[in-house]
Amino acid sequence: MSTKNEIISHYNDLCNLAKKKLSRSEYRKLDNKFSSTLIESIWGSWSNFVKESEVVILVNRREQTKIFDKSTNTIILTHVVDGAEINEDFLQTLETYCKENNAKLGILWGKPIKDQMFDEDVYNRLKPYLATRFEFKKDPSVIAEDFLIPYTQKNPLQNLDKISTDIKTIIVGSPKQYLKTLPYKQYSTVRIGCSTGTLSELNYGHTLSGYTVSRHIDKQNHKFLRN
Repeated sequence: MSTKNEIISHYNDLCNLAKKKLSRSEYRKLDNKFSSTLIESIWGSWSNFVKESEVVILVNRREQTKIFDKSTNTIILTHVVDGAEINEDFLQTLETYCKENNAKLGILWGKPIKDQMFDEDVYNRLKPYLATRFEFKKDPSVIAEDFLIPYTQKNPLQNLDKISTDIKTIIVGSPKQYLKTLPYKQYSTVRIGCSTGTLSELNYGHTLSGYTVSRHIDKQNHKFLRN
């Protein structure tokens, strides 16, 4: 079923194109993804829907890099799936740990589920930590990046060995948590690939694969922490 954010985003896009707030009759004349009947069944009335669409501001995922300077000794990295509900208890735990251990928190901003986006409140909550790529002045041979890996991908480290051999440690955003040694040249430093775990609450009952075993494996491998 479509989420409320998807419907509001679609409606606001149409309003922006029309340069005005669309009435129910104007909306129904357009070729749109969601029927007015569906909208009224969810919100109770068209006026309730329009009022909420005026309040909710959705934030598109965008590429951005953040750099941790040389003074940063301890960094905690995790990941979110764009538009998914976050585990607030876990986020607060990470913030407390960082405060007590003089550490910095980074959150890789991951690929959305279909057309979902964070609303403004959730985005502002995560904004101080969000980026699609992190670089480290203290160790330029390490990168952390979201490579638009689907949250249902079984092995998020697949094909990491094809990235430049100048990178010694590659951290990717994923709800799953893996670590492996990547191929490296003889006599050179060992290369490591790992994935983060996530802040996101995900419903694996609606994965694209649709297979019961696959859903259970995805759910079992979902991690709310990074070692």
